[in-house]
Amino acid sequence: MRKTVVTLALVGAGVLALIYGLRMARPVVEVYRIGRGKAVEAVYGTVKVIPNLSMGVRTRVSGVVQFAPDALKDVGALVKKGELLAQVINQGLEPDLAKAEAELQNAQKRFEIGPALAAQLQTQEAYVHRLEKLAESNNAPLSELERARNETRSTRDEIHRQKLELERAVTVAAEALKALHEHKQRGQIVAPFDGLISVFNVLDSDSVNENTVLFTIETRETLLEGKVNEEDIGRIIVGQKAAVRLYSFGNQDFTAKVRVIVPTSNQQQYALNLAFDAPPVNLLSGMTGEMNVIIAEHANALIVPTRAVIADKVLVVDGNVVLPRLVTIRYRNIERVEIVAGLRDGDLVIVANQDQLRPGQRVRPILVNR
Repeated sequence: MRKTVVTLALVGAGVLALIYGLRMARPVVEVYRIGRGKAVEAVYGTVKVIPNLSMGVRTRVSGVVQFAPDALKDVGALVKKGELLAQVINQGLEPDLAKAEAELQNAQKRFEIGPALAAQLQTQEAYVHRLEKLAESNNAPLSELERARNETRSTRDEIHRQKLELERAVTVAAEALKALHEHKQRGQIVAPFDGLISVFNVLDSDSVNENTVLFTIETRETLLEGKVNEEDIGRIIVGQKAAVRLYSFGNQDFTAKVRVIVPTSNQQQYALNLAFDAPPVNLLSGMTGEMNVIIAEHANALIVPTRAVIADKVLVVDGNVVLPRLVTIRYRNIERVEIVAGLRDGDLVIVANQDQLRPGQRVRPILVNR
């Protein structure tokens, strides 16, 4: 009798162990208990914080670049509009300037001295005056007087021509000197607006050609640029709200509004300019993230995670058994889907590794939400 009891106990323990083993051998699945909430139809896109204005500062002459020591210290250096940032030095310009200045001074001296025939004109005019006196008393032939007058007019015309030539020489020399000074002035590189240096393309004392980009200046003020696919742009209008996440701020959510829709595409994507409702502290140019532009909202909707839906099907767990369900979807975004048919409140939908399961399979569900 005692032996029989022991045997039955051992058999019972073995059955329980077998049942427990079979149960533990079932695959574990993550499930989400369906509830109600706000359904949102949204357009997904990527975002990047960019400066309001960014400009490459170019040279207007060739030469050797010299950075202003007080202005350009490193990337991120702040600059003011009109501030001298660099000078492009042309080694041959200074001798040309000295030569042009000397030529202008010489031209001005020659102009001040006047034509060489000025003294001769005075002599001729005095001679004509004496002949006129003599001709009045018939003591000089009229032909001699006329010849003297003609010579005087010729000298006077020549002096006028020489004055014009001397004046023109001064003008030409002054313009040549001005052109050299303007060339030197074009070598000065000044900040076009208040901002900061974001990129250096050359080093101090490098030789550069005309139209070389020395560095890039951008404003400290930024805007949020979004990118959406071509098939979605038709649903977006100015003024729509957007939910934004920046990778630099973890899971912190921000809100923004669509301000501008750029009407040109690039690689089948369209750009949007958005404005934060309350921009985060330490917002920096170059930060990236994701956004959902809100198209429509529906309160008290049946909500499941987007990852639970594959095409128009979901897998549910009912009595620890996997069952397929066809569903009808209304709104969808990257996180949640609104179900209008095929599921009920409280259903447990599988949210991971659906491809490793089959209908009718027994599983051990683990709830991922409470």
